[in-house]
Amino acid sequence: RADEDGATAWLRSYLSEVNSSALDHELAIGGEGDMHLLSRLYSKLKVHTLFLPATQKEHLQDLSKLRFEELTEEFKEEIEVLKAHILSTLEARQFEGK
Repeated sequence: RADEDGATAWLRSYLSEVNSSALDHELAIGGEGDMHLLSRLYSKLKVHTLFLPATQKEHLQDLSKLRFEELTEEFKEEIEVLKAHILSTLEARQFEGK
């Protein structure tokens, strides 16, 4: 897809490889060769990389020790944009018609 950024294209490529491996395995053991579970769950996806959350080595080793206020401004801004996007596009996930 031409409209995908690098991160989304990479994940689709990865899922394609997983699908191929799962299909080969399932066919080898006499199965029907269905699509991998992750690809069925996430048929519509968008991936976005976030800016570095901290700049000090000690902070990067365990981000759980930091308060949100201690993260980089760029990271916090991107989190807010991501949060707004998720909440504006959120709808209940359907899986196999349910």
